[in-house]
Amino acid sequence: MLNGSALLSQLSGGPTAFGRPMYLPTEKRLKRTLVRLAATLLVVGALGEIISPAGAYGAVLAPAHVARALRASDKAHLSFVPSSGSLILEEGRAQGTLPGRVRAYIGLVPTVAGTKVVAKFTIYAQGGGSISGRGEALLKGQLAEPSFGSRFVITGGSGRFARARGSGGFFGVLVRRTMALTVQTTGKLYY
Repeated sequence: MLNGSALLSQLSGGPTAFGRPMYLPTEKRLKRTLVRLAATLLVVGALGEIISPAGAYGAVLAPAHVARALRASDKAHLSFVPSSGSLILEEGRAQGTLPGRVRAYIGLVPTVAGTKVVAKFTIYAQGGGSISGRGEALLKGQLAEPSFGSRFVITGGSGRFARARGSGGFFGVLVRRTMALTVQTTGKLYY
């Protein structure tokens, strides 16, 4: 005695799946599908090489399309700019390998280990283009002028730095009375 699935298979003249006749592609359609799948995998693999995600503040791999690599060392003097919201806005000038204007949004976050400085920054380079990144560190030292230092990561840019990636270290001092910042950075930039 045949069950319903086997009976349907015999009546339709082909195999079934879940009680319905199965669609079996022709050899031509199967080849075309395999070619599309292979092309998709190649594109996804190439994008994976270009994007190459890295750890939040770890080493950043140079993407395959990189035209230039630059070892940069800069110093910025930033001043507090009154603004609304929970983040502190600091603006100023950077001098060194990539001189230009700097804008940073800074948050002071209390943690069990102490106060953490969390920053997102953008450097508007003198020759055109911008570079954006982020970093975080714990405040240390005197209450009136605490220092901080850790790693930063470059997350992107615009203009000639549109594909910017990189990482490095930073050290800074915050003057609490005026909320002024002095920050020194060293790192490698790929663009």
